[in-house]
Amino acid sequence: MSALSWPRDFDQGDQRVEIYQPQIEDWSGERLSGRAAIAIGSEDGQPVYGVARFSADTDIDKTAGLVRVHDITIDAVEVPTAPAKVPELQKALQAQLPADGMTVALDHLQTSYAAQQQIAKQAGVPVQNDPPRIVFASAPTVLVSIDGDPVLRRWTGPPAVRGW
Repeated sequence: MSALSWPRDFDQGDQRVEIYQPQIEDWSGERLSGRAAIAIGSEDGQPVYGVARFSADTDIDKTAGLVRVHDITIDAVEVPTAPAKVPELQKALQAQLPADGMTVALDHLQTSYAAQQQIAKQAGVPVQNDPPRIVFASAPTVLVSIDGDPVLRRWTGPPAVRGW
């Protein structure tokens, strides 16, 4: 078993393709699926970024702490800023996958899956982004901060100053 290093890259015609570390999104039974960030572009230019979604079958050997990942397929590729590159890129990514699969340490996959589950839980936290109420005044005013509900009562202090 060779250690996987990230990012991995290869040439696709005159373009360079980089694949970043995959994130396991679902692992049900023997089937796993996930996504990996990708970058494509010439070495001297600015790359465009996208994501590749994949799925694979797994055979787990708990005593050895290894997982054989096989029948890997690239299910979808998204490159929002260069959609014309998607079909060619999907074929190139599929061609780079080892036909007989690969062997990965079980703890690496479990850690990736657990981390992704934690991220998914945090991403579901609702955020209230209601715009604030805007008050406009055409005369000089003072904003008074109030802690709690306001208590309205008649002013008993000196007369209000007019004509700032």
